[in-house]
Amino acid sequence: MARGLISFDKRALGGAECLVGIDEAGRGCLAGPVVAAAVRCSRELYRSSWCRYHVRKVDDSKRLRADQRAAVVDCFLHAC
Repeated sequence: MARGLISFDKRALGGAECLVGIDEAGRGCLAGPVVAAAVRCSRELYRSSWCRYHVRKVDDSKRLRADQRAAVVDCFLHAC
């Protein structure tokens, strides 16, 4: 995440138990297929050292190399 986004997420989390982020990829319904995804992150994730180390680096998955993206996905599968 870009600098400041973890703080933004923590404020948005408020008293809730989790925060759900959504995103889409594709050209849109007029130009081709669209894929959408959602990720549920628990309050504990934001408290973890894993979050501070890994998530703070991600602000756009397209900026990551394939191996970096795979590592973040693998960590999320184990952390969320």
